[in-house]
Amino acid sequence: MRAGFEVNKKVHVTGPMNMRLSPKLKQRIRTAAQLKGISVAGFVKAVLDEAADKAIKQHEFIELTYRDRVAFAKALLNPKDPSKRTIKAAKLYKQRLGL
Repeated sequence: MRAGFEVNKKVHVTGPMNMRLSPKLKQRIRTAAQLKGISVAGFVKAVLDEAADKAIKQHEFIELTYRDRVAFAKALLNPKDPSKRTIKAAKLYKQRLGL
């Protein structure tokens, strides 16, 4: 994941987002909103939110899958000994779980 970027973090954008739409598209959006029983603004926000989530997840899945696969293969082929700090953390974890 890129630094400073969190998935699924809700960000409040203030102010309008202006764009030009064809009359045909505007009417389709109105019709879709009416069919859903919600306002045009509510419909547009929901569709944009869903599309943004999908685009971000697709991008990160592809990017992270390759990176994770490489890191996993390297870890399997060249395992490192646990550090003193890791061993201490594991012992503390087992103590807390009563293992």
